[in-house]
Amino acid sequence: MTAAWRYQHVGDYLDTVRRAHAALLAGKRIRMWWGDSEGVDRAGFSRHFMNALHRRITMKVEPKPRGRKDCPEWKTAAERDQRALRSRFWHRERIYQFETDECRRRFGHRLSRRDE
Repeated sequence: MTAAWRYQHVGDYLDTVRRAHAALLAGKRIRMWWGDSEGVDRAGFSRHFMNALHRRITMKVEPKPRGRKDCPEWKTAAERDQRALRSRFWHRERIYQFETDECRRRFGHRLSRRDE
């Protein structure tokens, strides 16, 4: 028996698990995916089922709060600051401000002044 893991409703999944359980009780092995040549026994199916159950439970939990530096806006701003610093050193362009606090704190002395 090959387990069909693509289902739309919980009832479809439950039916597949019941058929797999019945086949395992009869002493058969179950192929978990198309490339599985040997299949799994009752212990292997139990491990697979518990891992899948834990994955589904974990997907329902709210994600951890992301830090300020994980958001894409901050990363984009840091990349723009990096490009500005490179153009300051390589092309001698004037830079008057940075977007991120880290660059202002670390490279603020490299900013151009308006009176230069």
